[in-house]
Amino acid sequence: SMDNMSLAVDISRRYNTVLHMHLAETRKEVYDYMDEHGKRPVLDLLDHNLIDNRTNMAHCVWLTKEEIEKIGKVRGNVSWNSVSNHKLGVGGVPAIPELMESGANIGLGTDSNGSNNSLNLLETAKHGSLAIKNSRWDASVLTSRDIFHMLTESGGKSTGMKDLGKIKVGAPADLLTIDGNNYSLNMARSSDFINDLVYSMSPSAIRDVIIKGKFVKKDFKIQGEIEK
Repeated sequence: SMDNMSLAVDISRRYNTVLHMHLAETRKEVYDYMDEHGKRPVLDLLDHNLIDNRTNMAHCVWLTKEEIEKIGKVRGNVSWNSVSNHKLGVGGVPAIPELMESGANIGLGTDSNGSNNSLNLLETAKHGSLAIKNSRWDASVLTSRDIFHMLTESGGKSTGMKDLGKIKVGAPADLLTIDGNNYSLNMARSSDFINDLVYSMSPSAIRDVIIKGKFVKKDFKIQGEIEK
């Protein structure tokens, strides 16, 4: 109910946390909501001031231009779950270019193992890029750098954690190191790296994973208790 949503938003604002929800994933859920409440769900939440820059909304496939503009105005975060959307057959591709232009922050998500299976974020990045290019009949609609930004800074921003997704002094020490000699890369020129990372790189190229300054994977080997 809208009352419960209002309480959840109050808690997120009080404790300065992100409020995560799935929203406008299928046409059916949108029209079922309209039949019951007389308004589209995203627009209803916006009109009740329940979406802001602490809101992280997964999917957002079925949006109107008005909703897109208003999400951007409040700097909402959208989690683009391309592989999951296609496996579930939601029948559309979210309006990512328009959301970006409006001022919304776009991150990437895998959704659950039931609707994605591999939970491979690199696969999601490539799949999303290809899906939007194909749906718009335009191979230039999103660049590999746009996608890389979603994988890093934009994804970090959607968590509400300051400077997550950036490598700089004072930022959270959450980062990966990548083996540029991995079979999936084999770069001819270093300038191709972002393009290769988005369209070619395998997770097997990730040498180290560091979270909060601690290695959870080092020299390709999972560390300590995590391996068990």
